[in-house]
Order: sequence, then structure tokens, then C-alpha cells
Amino acid sequence: MKQRHTEVLKRTGQVDELQSVNLTAALDLLCEQEDWIKCLDRARKHESVLGIYQGRYITHLLKSRQPMECLEVYRNYGASATKQHYPLYKALAAYLFNDIELDSYGIWSTLRNILFELV
Repeated sequence: MKQRHTEVLKRTGQVDELQSVNLTAALDLLCEQEDWIKCLDRARKHESVLGIYQGRYITHLLKSRQPMECLEVYRNYGASATKQHYPLYKALAAYLFNDIELDSYGIWSTLRNILFELV
């Protein structure tokens, strides 16, 4: 019965009600709708899932070649010191290091601070 209720809420896009029934389904729906900030804000209240959805969003941003937005996400939601995120940090750093047009101290200090959070 709970699964059918979840499916109906998901199909109709009722995220608030869906969250009270099934948090993961609600967050997945927000990802599908590409409402990433709302997804991360809701996931932030549940530390156990924040890293998962943060990783999905960072992956999406890296594929879309948006490293500056990646920095903002890590700055706003913190850097997760899990091994699943290390390839994302490596890809982000490589992307930034390879872009010769990036010469702003703010970019480099933000990257440094994010990487320091991991230590």
C-alpha cells in the first residue's frame, strides 16, 4: 500500500507529501525535475543522504562543464570526505588547473578551502 501511495505522489509531483512518506523517492523526484538546490536543501537535513545527492549534482555539473557551480555547491553544502567523492574532487581540480583563463585568487582559495575540509 505504501509503495502505491509513493508511486501516486511521485507521478503527480507532490514532493512535500512524498517526503513525509518516502524521503529517497522525494529527493529522486527533485533530481529528475533538476531542482537540485531544493533537493540539496532537503537532503542537508538528513546527513546520511546529503553526500549521495551532492555527488549526483556535482557529476551533472562536471558533465555540463560547470566547475564554478561545483565550487559553489561544495562551499555551500560542505565537502564530503567519502571515497566516492574523491574522483569528483580530482576531476574538478583537473578541470580548473587545465583552464588557463582562470586566474582569480577567489577560485583558487575556494578550491583550497574545499580540499582542506577533507583533511
